[in-house]
Parts: sequence; C-alpha cells; structure tokens
Amino acid sequence: MSVKNILLAQYDVHNALFNNVIADITDEESNQTVAGMKNNIKWIAGHMLWDQGILAVIGDIKVNIPWAYHFMSKEGATEDDLKAPACELPTLQMIRDKWEEILPVIRNGLESLTDERLAQKVDMPHPMYKFIIR
Repeated sequence: MSVKNILLAQYDVHNALFNNVIADITDEESNQTVAGMKNNIKWIAGHMLWDQGILAVIGDIKVNIPWAYHFMSKEGATEDDLKAPACELPTLQMIRDKWEEILPVIRNGLESLTDERLAQKVDMPHPMYKFIIR
C-alpha cells in the first residue's frame, strides 16, 4: 500500500471516529466534562476540528475555521490570545457542520499530494492557528 493510501485510509478512520463519538451527544451534554477539571466534550471536538488545520497546511489547502482561537492549546497560544476575553463557544452542531464542510476539501488536497511532497519534512511553524484562520 502506498504512503498516500495509508494517509487517506487513516484520514477516513479519523473522520468516522469523530462522527461516531459525538453522534448522540446533545449540545447541553457537550458542555459537561467527563471527569473533574478536564476539557469538556465540546472543547475536545472543537480542538479536533482545529487540528484539521494541520492537515490543511500539509495539503496546502486553505480552510476557514472561525472559532479556532477557542480551541487552541495553551502551547499554541500567544500572550495576547491568553488575555482575550472569554467568548461563547459554537454549538456542537456548528462544530460538526464545519467538520463536514472542510472534510472533502482537506481529503481532496491530501489525495492530490505528490509522492515527492509526501516524502518531504513538513516545516510546521508554531503557533499553528495563524495558518487556519483566514
């Protein structure tokens, strides 16, 4: 199996797992944490959406994830980001809808990668969010 086929198969599994895990969770339930002081389900789903931006960069794809600032990790945030006022999170359905919107765009971009591009080291500047918020 080629590297590209492995990448695409993994991407398809990633998509199926994302949708399966949040399938029956209401927005109200998504605001709850699973245990203690951990991130709530909505934040985890939003952060996974934010992570799609990494694949977009690898595939040289431009996507718009309007709430990316809400879901970046502290390691990916600038000092100004951390000082920003708290804002309302999107609903779980909005996160799901955005996922479904960018899924085929990212997959097509990954499918179009050449073998030479797949063999290259990805230079990923940090913080990542600068490349996924347009």
